Amino acid sequence: MRRLTWGDFVFAGMYDYLKAMLQSPDLDTKYPSFKKLQDTVLSLPKVREYVAAAPPTEL
Repeated sequence: MRRLTWGDFVFAGMYDYLKAMLQSPDLDTKYPSFKKLQDTVLSLPKVREYVAAAPPTEL
């Protein structure tokens, strides 16, 4: 995969919010590249550590 940009990190962080606001939980199926990008960002060791330690956010 290409190098990640700040935009990739922002999108990955906002993707679940986007699905909730659009009331479209099937975005993963319609646009698998969106989910793949989020999974790629969230699989980075330091990001994974941060997400695991962060308090849950209610949408």
